Amino acid sequence: MPAHRDQSATLLARLEGTACSFCDEGHLVSERDTGTDAVVCAACGTPGARSWTAKPAAADAASALAKSKSD
Repeated sequence: MPAHRDQSATLLARLEGTACSFCDEGHLVSERDTGTDAVVCAACGTPGARSWTAKPAAADAASALAKSKSD
């Protein structure tokens, strides 16, 4: 794994479980947001942080389109 990807994963892991800075009741959970790795508030859905070291959303969409055409 490239160092920048490892650092992004470490940062997101450290943020997971912290309080949401946008609402009073939520905490951050790990998930994909608009095609990137992220920590997102479980209550309000606002992303707290995202990593752009993952494949861009356009690449994910192109991959999904290619897969659907092959099925």
